[in-house]
Amino acid sequence: MPGLGFNALVLATIGRKSGLERQTPVGWFPGQDDSWLIVASAAGAARYHNLAAHPDQVWIEMPGRMVAVTAEQLHGAERDQT
Repeated sequence: MPGLGFNALVLATIGRKSGLERQTPVGWFPGQDDSWLIVASAAGAARYHNLAAHPDQVWIEMPGRMVAVTAEQLHGAERDQT
């Protein structure tokens, strides 16, 4: 559809078991307080082991910008509000 944009970035995490960096392109939209809400559904499965194991070793890469972030997974009512 014309006029509809899609925000994308590269999410870099550290593998829970391997310790290797993993990069995944994901969609995102702006959250409150200048946060990034990442769309990473894993086809509806609740499996984000790398983020849970190393939430402080996450980076997001956007054109011309790489930012270290701390990942926080939203669940329940908090997730529903987004």
